[in-house]
Amino acid sequence: MHYSHSVKDRRMNEASVVEIRLARHQGALLRELSEKYGVTMGHISRIAAGEMYPTYGGPLTQDHYKSQTHCLRGHEYTSENIVIKHGRRNCRRCKNELDNARRMKKRADAKAGA
Repeated sequence: MHYSHSVKDRRMNEASVVEIRLARHQGALLRELSEKYGVTMGHISRIAAGEMYPTYGGPLTQDHYKSQTHCLRGHEYTSENIVIKHGRRNCRRCKNELDNARRMKKRADAKAGA
């Protein structure tokens, strides 16, 4: 998904922040909220956890990262799919996909330069 604006440039109003927090509290998916509000899933996650707009109202997700069962891209956190780095859980599948994409780009760049 491509956003035509920078997330940093977008300032959300309090009503939208409260709506997002209520929706996340009631189980709405990050992807749905991301598409509805035109911001990244990470942005939605940080709003729901109170990391962004901490003075605005609405229920905050408690122990947000500990209670997550899926990564931002929807892969389930299982013992086989978790990599611990710097004390945080990371999705092994996302890491592998990112590593593969970087490797493919590096190969393509090398071929183009040769």
